[in-house]
Amino acid sequence: MSKTETKSTVLVKHHLKTLKLPTMHAECEKTAARAAQENLDHLAYLLSLCELELVDRERRAAERRLKAARFPATKTLDEFDFAARPSINKPLVLELAKGDWIDKRENLLLVGPSETGKPQPPQYPSGHRGMRGRNHRYRSQASAVRQNVQAFRACDAAGARAALPR
Repeated sequence: MSKTETKSTVLVKHHLKTLKLPTMHAECEKTAARAAQENLDHLAYLLSLCELELVDRERRAAERRLKAARFPATKTLDEFDFAARPSINKPLVLELAKGDWIDKRENLLLVGPSETGKPQPPQYPSGHRGMRGRNHRYRSQASAVRQNVQAFRACDAAGARAALPR
């Protein structure tokens, strides 16, 4: 590597870091070496770098959405054992995982006896292909009740404070 190439590499990596393109920053030298080996032109090199950045951004966005959904554990539909729960309608679950019901602005409510695994299926679609780019939140019934009780207590406390003489 010549002095010019070293200077160019340092400048490119600095610019990529400034532009907040971490994957391109990390992979630019490896991708450049592969592009030189395969005799790829500049646009093919840039395209492969951009593709790496986009794939990594999609992965990180999915991780952020999972974290924001506050699921008790990270799960995917691929991990779900439909054979262990034959009462679950697999085609229906896979259809719901596409997320068309969200586009139609419909709600999904799972009802059944306690301890039958209802909290699990809503967690699975979050990483599913049909759910990418869609905002959704999972809440158990217990957490919804707890949140409502806390809000009621806060309002009740505010009302009690207002009634106190000054």
